[in-house]
Amino acid sequence: MINGVATLGVFFGLFMGYYTFVKYKRKEISSWQALGWEVIWTGIIVVVLIPGQISNFLDKVKIARALDLFLVLGMIFLLAVSFYLFVNINKQKRKHEELVQILAIKKAEKR
Repeated sequence: MINGVATLGVFFGLFMGYYTFVKYKRKEISSWQALGWEVIWTGIIVVVLIPGQISNFLDKVKIARALDLFLVLGMIFLLAVSFYLFVNINKQKRKHEELVQILAIKKAEKR
């Protein structure tokens, strides 16, 4: 029997899985991105449904509480996303600078 919080976790995972699928069908995310997010949402559902297995895993890897594991994984995920965004912002900045230079040269040539 699953409790209220677990039910909420399952519904959250199912909703986000559906939302990810919709974004994939609208071509707003790639198939690899959709697959990665679907794995994450499925993982959340599995963790919510079988917490006993998670406790056994935590005992084997010498982690005291499940919350500690999720905090560490969350920090790693946020750092990875931050780095990804940093790289993409710099790439867009370079493209923007090149475009401004090209437009400035074209404007100067017209004069």
